[in-house]
Amino acid sequence: MNQHDILDILKKIIMPYLENPIDIEMESDLSKDLAINSVDFVNIIIEIEDTFNHSIEEKKMFNMRSVNDLVKYIMEFNVE
Repeated sequence: MNQHDILDILKKIIMPYLENPIDIEMESDLSKDLAINSVDFVNIIIEIEDTFNHSIEEKKMFNMRSVNDLVKYIMEFNVE
């Protein structure tokens, strides 16, 4: 699975949590650009864990600030 595939999946997961439709890019900051609050962030992480069948460590989870951070983390454990 490449970056583009992961980004497409993440867009589908994140989109329902956005108040206003906005383009989700690799550089998008989850809090500042996408206005994701902490509760929604946890729900997004749970959906990511379910989708990719991988548990994300709490310590790592709170270091994820951008869509790019999520993609990079998923690529690390999703090496084919």
